Amino acid sequence: MGSSTVGLIGEVLMIGMALLFGGLMTVCSCRFLMPKKRYDYFICHPKGGTFAQARILKMILAARNKSVYLDADTPIGSSNCHDWLFNTIRADVRHLLVYLTERTLRRPWSVGEIVAAIRSGVPITLIVTSSFLLPTEEQMSDLETFMDLSEVSLSEYNVTLFDVVDAFNKIRADVFPSIKLGNESSMAKFQRLATAICDEGAQELEQRPWIHNPRLPCQIPSEKSVVPGSVVLCANWADDEAIAAAGVLTEYIKDDLRKYLNVPLVSSTADTRQDLKAIVKELNCCTQQARACVVILSQNTLQSLPQLIVIAEAVAQGELMQKSRLSLCNAEDVPRIIPM
Repeated sequence: MGSSTVGLIGEVLMIGMALLFGGLMTVCSCRFLMPKKRYDYFICHPKGGTFAQARILKMILAARNKSVYLDADTPIGSSNCHDWLFNTIRADVRHLLVYLTERTLRRPWSVGEIVAAIRSGVPITLIVTSSFLLPTEEQMSDLETFMDLSEVSLSEYNVTLFDVVDAFNKIRADVFPSIKLGNESSMAKFQRLATAICDEGAQELEQRPWIHNPRLPCQIPSEKSVVPGSVVLCANWADDEAIAAAGVLTEYIKDDLRKYLNVPLVSSTADTRQDLKAIVKELNCCTQQARACVVILSQNTLQSLPQLIVIAEAVAQGELMQKSRLSLCNAEDVPRIIPM
């Protein structure tokens, strides 16, 4: 082999090593300059009336190995908390989920989060609830009043009125993909919402029962299926926030009460005159054999027949227990009813 051939091979090897080294340096630089984003999803929602719904969505997504940040989890005490939120969306979030109710676009901080995502190119998906209405032309002409900016200045965070108008126009023009919250009177609506967000498909949903109790949460348990010593969780299933609150509470207590938790979840959707006698009988039986009854009070609880039946029977059982125990033990040992 001639010296010229050896020299050529040496040059090729040197060039190859230089290219390999340059490629490694490029990869390392990219990872350093563009670090992995911390959150798969950031949930933007108005504070009033949707806290439980946003919380249960976060729980379901987290159970599917998604990292989720809820804007309500940000400590409000610090003066720069909103700066931190906007910067987090810009740098650390892969996808912004906007929970649209009648109050979302009236909340300046929610609009600021949407603007931060638009400016940074963060994908946005709108979750549309039944209460959401697009701003009218009249409201669009006076956004300062519509958003109640009297005590809030978004300009301090470099969010101008032009940015707000641009964000609203994009929402009105259906620029962003949207998902409608379902009409099911059960936790299934939030499971399906998470499936649509993750695009996992209907079959995947059926393989991921999220509620601990295998029975559908909108069913009133039959008399034969009631397990003595169960914990009865009663909510108004016509109320999305009550449904979500029931799901959150179930998730929080199920590990502590696993040996007791059967959780027959009571539905107000069965409130019909035709089934009235059956409803009363089954709910009374369920409540009488319960270890505890947890009633989630919401806006329409006093119009929900199943909830009223459970409350009345639980109070009656408490009074009977109190009378039977007063003769056997100290009054201080008798279970008490604590309003919440």
